[in-house]
Amino acid sequence: MKRHPTLGKGVVISAGAKVLGGFTVGDGARVGSNAVVLKEIPAGATAVGIPARILHPDLPQSSAPDSKAKEYFSAYGVTPNVDDPVSMALKGLIDATLEQEAKIVALEKALAKLSNTPAFDSGEASDTKRDLGALKEWLKE
Repeated sequence: MKRHPTLGKGVVISAGAKVLGGFTVGDGARVGSNAVVLKEIPAGATAVGIPARILHPDLPQSSAPDSKAKEYFSAYGVTPNVDDPVSMALKGLIDATLEQEAKIVALEKALAKLSNTPAFDSGEASDTKRDLGALKEWLKE
């Protein structure tokens, strides 16, 4: 039974990262600083976090050693135009919340119109929208 990992060609293991187990880290893969890799990483992928998660890169694919992909190298294993799966999930939840909030406001207006009462307009909805928008911008960084 294999106990140690096999690293492919051109693999970058950043400072403090741990690769634990008898699996293969594919050619050209990158492991971010302090990541803990517990399962196989495909060739050319970037893994970050504890436990390590595979990021979905939006980089040019080329097999030439002088390719543009080298320009995107980052010692911390994070490259431009890459979204962390957790960050993407949070952005999706924020979008769903904003959409539901708009639907609730529309329903409140329709109920007020049917009951011939003035619609209650609180500033809370806009505050929540502003706060969620700020959080979404922060997640982009």
